[in-house]
Amino acid sequence: MKKSTLKRKTPLRPKKPMERKKKPSVDQMERDGVVFRASSLPSPKKKMRPRAKKKPGVISQIDVFWKIWRDRPHFSEVSGLPLVDPPEDGDDEAGMRAWVSQFSHVLPKGTYRGLKHSEDNIILKTIHEHEMWETRKSDLRGRLEWEWVFELERSLKAKANKRKSYQQFDQG
Repeated sequence: MKKSTLKRKTPLRPKKPMERKKKPSVDQMERDGVVFRASSLPSPKKKMRPRAKKKPGVISQIDVFWKIWRDRPHFSEVSGLPLVDPPEDGDDEAGMRAWVSQFSHVLPKGTYRGLKHSEDNIILKTIHEHEMWETRKSDLRGRLEWEWVFELERSLKAKANKRKSYQQFDQG
């Protein structure tokens, strides 16, 4: 075996060990004002954002949700799993969000504004099922428990488009 003819001009390691800088402790950094302990900071109270003022004679979406909650069983209409009960304290925003997110619009309320308050367009689902419907609808196609939801979507679209064509005819 041949010896390598390459020779290094500098050694791989320095001859004397490098001095390591001493890192300050958390206590030292806290005294210097570089960091703060979370417990020393005032905890902000998260207030529930004010609800929009209800106009007289206009039904709000939350009123529709309460009506559905009174009329239907408190189980997912897709899987049959139990749903979260509404919070007893109306100021519990996290509980209210969890309860409201169980009401799922089959057709998007932004695209089909006329069906936003339609009870036929709203079904009860678990939060996970609602998220899957909103984000991964194509993965749900072909699953037996979701077939009736897709059929409802088709019939509501046909109904909405039929109504839209009549409105355009009346205006023109």
